Amino acid sequence: MLEILKEKDKEKIVFVKLGPFYVATGKDAVFLNKQLGLKCICFKKEVCKIGIPETRIEYYLEKLARLDVAYIVYCNEYKVSMYEMLENTLYIPKVKEKNKMNYLNKIDVSLNCQRIYLRIMLKNKWIDEKKFQIAISKITEIGKILGGLIKYYAKNDKK
Repeated sequence: MLEILKEKDKEKIVFVKLGPFYVATGKDAVFLNKQLGLKCICFKKEVCKIGIPETRIEYYLEKLARLDVAYIVYCNEYKVSMYEMLENTLYIPKVKEKNKMNYLNKIDVSLNCQRIYLRIMLKNKWIDEKKFQIAISKITEIGKILGGLIKYYAKNDKK
């Protein structure tokens, strides 16, 4: 799934925030190892990763800028998506009936994004299988509840 982010920004070094580190993988990790001397861990050829502590990320981003290397930093997308979903959920009882579907659809999109973010985290070994299963099961349960609400409001919108 990280490939999706990389595909979107082919010419850039892609960093993803993971806990107290910013992580780059694959060819980006190898490049950072060669250019900046960062420690690179490789599981096999070109299946590599580096981690930069959040306290040092600005230093290394400045070095990349001086080398005229483009980069993008994905920070906490999963957490931001959760907060957006929570915010949209809080709007549901406050808005008029005709506007509820709009917020339910926004929540649905957030849930789909969270599924993707979780798969990216699992594939890149940023979370273990157990944490993935716990999180995905909760998202699935929320999705079932949301699906019921969408059906209910879609049916009532037609009336």
